[in-house]
Amino acid sequence: SRISGGPGAGFADGITLESYWVTTAGERGAKAGDTLLIDLVWKASARPSADYSVFVQLLTTDGDLAAQLDSQPAGGLRPTSEWQAGESMVDRYALYIPEGIPRDAQLIVGLYSPVTGERLPVGGGDHLVLVTLAGS
Repeated sequence: SRISGGPGAGFADGITLESYWVTTAGERGAKAGDTLLIDLVWKASARPSADYSVFVQLLTTDGDLAAQLDSQPAGGLRPTSEWQAGESMVDRYALYIPEGIPRDAQLIVGLYSPVTGERLPVGGGDHLVLVTLAGS
């Protein structure tokens, strides 16, 4: 079932998250033991200057990391430095929701340099909140 979706936001270095969808196999939202299926649609307005990794994280309200995936786009098959201006691509992730996840955990996404660890700015911050889970 679809939990959330919508327009994304513009990151630095010519990268935009055009849109996204977050779904689960379950019929009643997301809960512990489910897997979140995350579809990200990226677009380059110009060729990015470096290879960035995508991070998808589940954060508790205290900011603690409950679950995380890091990967170059498309499982490493589509490095950002090879994106062409105007090109769009779909990037998919599957993130398991661990047991004991508290209410109001946030699913966030962002990009960072694996060389420096520095995150790309987006909307005055360094990540984008995709959805807040109801929890259990």
